[in-house]
Amino acid sequence: MALWELDAFKPPAFLGFVRQAYEVVPQEYQGSTWLPNQVVDDLAFEYLLGANKRQAMATVLSFDAEAPLLQRGGSGERVVGELPPIKRKTRIGEKEIIRFTNPRFGTNDVGRAIDQVYSDTLDLIASVQSRVEWMATQVMSEDLLVYDEDGIKFAFDYGINGDFQWNIPAKLDNHARWGGGATNNALSFLGGSWNNPASATYISDLQQICDLVQRTTGQRPTDMWLSLKARNYLINSTEIKGLVRGTAAGTTTIQLTPGEVQSVFDLYNLPTLHTNDVIVTRENRDGSLTDVRTMAENKAFLTQGRPVGNFLHGPTAESRVLGGTSLSAAGPGVWANTYATDEPPAQWTKVAAVAFPTAPEMNRVAQLTLW
Repeated sequence: MALWELDAFKPPAFLGFVRQAYEVVPQEYQGSTWLPNQVVDDLAFEYLLGANKRQAMATVLSFDAEAPLLQRGGSGERVVGELPPIKRKTRIGEKEIIRFTNPRFGTNDVGRAIDQVYSDTLDLIASVQSRVEWMATQVMSEDLLVYDEDGIKFAFDYGINGDFQWNIPAKLDNHARWGGGATNNALSFLGGSWNNPASATYISDLQQICDLVQRTTGQRPTDMWLSLKARNYLINSTEIKGLVRGTAAGTTTIQLTPGEVQSVFDLYNLPTLHTNDVIVTRENRDGSLTDVRTMAENKAFLTQGRPVGNFLHGPTAESRVLGGTSLSAAGPGVWANTYATDEPPAQWTKVAAVAFPTAPEMNRVAQLTLW
């Protein structure tokens, strides 16, 4: 029997291993905090952008009275799209194939060949996970989700509220930037760029932003995601040092602790700080590798303590063609399979997903360019 024909590499057994491994993401990945994975049966998606959706209180009734009908929101910007394929494969060469089919006496050639398939599969799963993490963080931190690799180009607009997108150094929100005119939500960032801790007014700036979000959506931001570099500017902030220690001589030259910064944020009802410095790797057309941050160091975003949508995972073509009669193997979600080609002889392992982020509550998010 050929390596790729082993029962261990056929659905549903192999698929169970794959999907279980897919749920175990690197500890530093945070995308599922905002966009948890959701399996769906369709390729298309459609939703209403619902930033201002608020649920009215239930009605107090007498016994035997009919309950009033919940009114579902029917207005808002409609967002439609389609889940794209995300795939990657790797090759096991001729030498490994020969050693599996003709193992040397007294060696573990067969076991090593099988282990190689599992190892390759885990690497491929990690490559899909890193793409999902990159996309999720780009959705949260950028105006558009822009993809331009290997001849595939798209820019997806999630409809974030332009009043909540602030370029702090320019003292300008996207509402005004894109020709919306003067907004009645104009803020005053007196300290300027956040990479100058001697002059930046972090507390004042964030108070204004959080007040605006709360005034507009009915809920105050609870969490702020920023880079370690940006967080380190906060612990050197003259403004925050003055609030913690006063302005006596010598007190403003001592670096704060992250806990002291957070204590000031808590005092002023500002969000809990989280750092995000995830780096993933992109393969260029020439085969070289480039490390890529999922979120730029000068960006930050604020959320309201709950997911803004889901990262949808739909059915793959591979599952429908190769899943056989097993309903679970033909079902939606990440898929992996092994197969062979004969010129040149090779064993291939491929992992595929059909997935894309959706964010019905995206315009509850505030996005900041810090410097």
